[in-house]
Amino acid sequence: MASRPTIPDNKFDGLYVGRLKGKDLIYAGKVDHGFDSASAKDLQTRLKPLIRETQPYAKKIAHRGIWVEPSLLAEIEYRAKSAGGKVRHGISPTGRIR
Repeated sequence: MASRPTIPDNKFDGLYVGRLKGKDLIYAGKVDHGFDSASAKDLQTRLKPLIRETQPYAKKIAHRGIWVEPSLLAEIEYRAKSAGGKVRHGISPTGRIR
C-alpha cells in the first residue's frame, strides 16, 4: 500500500489550476506568483485534507505534484493565454482562494 503524499510545511511551489469544460476538468496552467508566506501557509493548511492519489484532470498532464480534490475556487489574474488555452504568468492576487 502506497503512503499518502504530504505537503512539506516549508515548501510551496504554486498551484496547477484547471477549468471546467462540460463535466471535465481541463488543465489550465500553473499559478506560482502572488502568494506571500502567510497566504501560502494558509493554503497548505486548507489543501492538506483534500490530498488525493491521482491527478484530477480528464487528460493526464506530464507534471509532478501533490494532487488535491478540485473543490476550491481560485481567483487568478494572468497576462495572456497560450494557443492551447493555458494561462501564462498566472498570479493569485493576495492568494484569494475560496
